[in-house]
Amino acid sequence: MKRVCCLFAASLLLAACGPKGAPGVVPVPEKISAEALEPLVRSIDLVPLETHGDDFLGEQTVLYLADGKYLLKDPGNRNLFLYGPDGKFLNRIGRVGRGPGEYHSLMNALYANGRVHVYQGRSDMLVYRPDGTLEKAVTLPSEGGNAFYPLKDGWLNYVGFAYTGDDMIQWVREGQEPVSLLRKPGQAPVALMQERPFSEHAGRIFMPIAWSDDVYAFADGKAEMWLDLDFGRYTIGDEFFGGNLDAAMRILQTRYGTLTAYWENDRMRVVEASRVEKKEGKPSPERECLYGLFLHGKWNWVSAGGPNEALFAFSVAGIDGDALVCLLDPLLLKEMDPALKAKISNPQVIDTFDEYSNYVVAKLHLK
Repeated sequence: MKRVCCLFAASLLLAACGPKGAPGVVPVPEKISAEALEPLVRSIDLVPLETHGDDFLGEQTVLYLADGKYLLKDPGNRNLFLYGPDGKFLNRIGRVGRGPGEYHSLMNALYANGRVHVYQGRSDMLVYRPDGTLEKAVTLPSEGGNAFYPLKDGWLNYVGFAYTGDDMIQWVREGQEPVSLLRKPGQAPVALMQERPFSEHAGRIFMPIAWSDDVYAFADGKAEMWLDLDFGRYTIGDEFFGGNLDAAMRILQTRYGTLTAYWENDRMRVVEASRVEKKEGKPSPERECLYGLFLHGKWNWVSAGGPNEALFAFSVAGIDGDALVCLLDPLLLKEMDPALKAKISNPQVIDTFDEYSNYVVAKLHLK
């Protein structure tokens, strides 16, 4: 009986440490260290993605988690490939073209409800089975958007700032007019296309808003504020949405911060954000990737460095249990921080990488 009581108490303690309810306002510290990641990591598993001639992935490839497998979108070559949990190539999902089962454009993709959803632009969606065969084509009653997410009754449409109109988020159902769930604050100076505008957990679908510090959650037919980042002096002001080109240029010459992705499960919350600043003597603004990790009742912030030059910058694709799942450049792995490299369970694979190696999926198990 004593052992049962101890186990029950331990389960209550673990539950208390996990996410509960909306996180509310979360301040982003001014100074964030790149070394802050290593103390949070228990171990790292590397999963090299198999390489053949036809499935070599190009630059700016995007990883989506797919029920233990890995869906890779190569936007440059307009390819979608599915890999197993061991990194073995499984199959192609559709292909570019105008024939049956082919997509003419690969604007966005996602894996949800056991299916691969390919958004072609405007309001055209293709739904594929994991074996790569086309299940159905859908034309939604919408003027277009950034990406769509399937619901039991219709789709969520993340309109973003890429299209005209007043809506930011819509609930779209076949044969009905779109329902506005969130209005735009104004016209942003530059249109952003978010690769992962959606994530889901415990019946809620989360949507980080581009050019914003807000995450909205959709449930029970409505979207409500879930998280509000406080970027401090990097906060974007109302003048950013005025549509005035001069105002936009002034802002892009100073500093701003914006959300790019959000995930959560019963154990953790993860925020991916970006801070941009024009520094004196530099020809163009410098971009810094940040990760906020909510673990054991506390927010931990990590600077991941600049895109295309730092190993973990904009690399997180989602969370799986206690792990951050990342997509990494195999050549940058050789320059990994020694303290982190010491936590890799299979470091011998690093010596096999060369310029012809595909990307590597890394699972960073957190303490």
